[in-house]
Amino acid sequence: TVSLASDEPTTVVVRYGTGCDALSQSRSSDTLAGAHEIDIGGLTPETTYAWRLEVSDAAGNLTLADDGGTCFLVATPPPTRYFAEL
Repeated sequence: TVSLASDEPTTVVVRYGTGCDALSQSRSSDTLAGAHEIDIGGLTPETTYAWRLEVSDAAGNLTLADDGGTCFLVATPPPTRYFAEL
């Protein structure tokens, strides 16, 4: 989940992929609001993902949150393994 709070109502697009040059997937919140929580599901365990945020206000002003022009990186954890004793 990506959480974002702003000082004015905005819409948000989260672009993500397996590299900064491959942000081929996206999730968005098209409702103007001061806070957003966007669920990013279906990620592969033990994989590094790159992402950036595109935030727009009611006037259409666009702000990119992209770690200074590159992108943010996050690694997904390994899958949870459950073992049962027989």
